[in-house]
Amino acid sequence: MLACGVQQFPCRYLGIPLSVYRLKRANVQLLVDKVAARIPGWKGQLLNAAGRMALISATLCAVPVHTMITVCLSPWAVKAIDKVRRAFLWSGTESVNAGRCRVAWMTCSRPKQLGGLGISDLRRAGVALRVRWLWRERLEGCASAQADPAALALFRAAAVLNLGNGRSTLFWKDRWLDNQCIKDLAPSVLHAVKLRKRNARVAEALQNDDWVRHVRGPVTAQLL
Repeated sequence: MLACGVQQFPCRYLGIPLSVYRLKRANVQLLVDKVAARIPGWKGQLLNAAGRMALISATLCAVPVHTMITVCLSPWAVKAIDKVRRAFLWSGTESVNAGRCRVAWMTCSRPKQLGGLGISDLRRAGVALRVRWLWRERLEGCASAQADPAALALFRAAAVLNLGNGRSTLFWKDRWLDNQCIKDLAPSVLHAVKLRKRNARVAEALQNDDWVRHVRGPVTAQLL
């Protein structure tokens, strides 16, 4: 009826691997191969360190961005991509011995102001990219998938909420009570709230004390 193909998860949509479960290595291997394919082969050995550094920042660091906006790369995928980038930086090839690496990769991933080379840290860059969905959810009311814990923690630590009319502030999860949230003030109460009601806005929850109806389950002494 819809004149489109039917697929099962995991599948790819707009070049991004999607799955209802955690992605397997085989699903992310294509991204690792795509990064490795951007290495210019024998030309890499003709470039000096500054030229290889520029190519890493412009190409090898940019290839995973489209995927990291939506998908949280596994530690294995990050390590595999870093292995390709590290080898090209120090030798201009796809692999390199540890003895040829002059500086630890963790130091290379630091900003230049902190003594590093400014190569993007894929794990931290991915967290920063996925925070934009939480930002859009607040500003535009766009529904988003469940954010990974790191992105959610970064958003809550960096964002300052002005309550206003309460239509964009979450009643149970956001810090709107003297810069504190009910999740931290009364975790037992939040535990008794139905899952589909935990994203209720302040405006609708305070209207006629509707938040009381969100609490379900036995009325224990701890809950009171």
